[in-house]
Amino acid sequence: MKCWTEDEINLLRKHISSSKDELLKLFPDRSWASIRKKRSKVTKARKVPKWFSFDLLKDRSIEELAEERGLSPRTIERIIQAGGRSVKDFRRTQDAKFKLMMADGMFSPCSGCTMECVPERCIPLGRWIQALL
Repeated sequence: MKCWTEDEINLLRKHISSSKDELLKLFPDRSWASIRKKRSKVTKARKVPKWFSFDLLKDRSIEELAEERGLSPRTIERIIQAGGRSVKDFRRTQDAKFKLMMADGMFSPCSGCTMECVPERCIPLGRWIQALL
């Protein structure tokens, strides 16, 4: 009996819901019984909780969701992997930090450039705020 490699197990996780024919093509050196048995073990070992949805990570980071649910970020990462997705897909990029500073495609002109700044008198900031409304 040939042992499953970590790469094979990761590939199986990515294609956990694929059809029998697709799985047999992905694993030509494995029998259907072997694939089915390993797939069963992989899915039983890593279940996605009923409360979890990938949409929960649309507007928040892994860390924010973990704190909200009282879990560790690593637990959320494991749930993501159990769902067959990559954690990298849900890591916030530098651009994500600035989405809150965008309105109608305009980046907020206010960067706290001077100590004497009076936001009520700043014309570019006023236009940006109007775009928010």
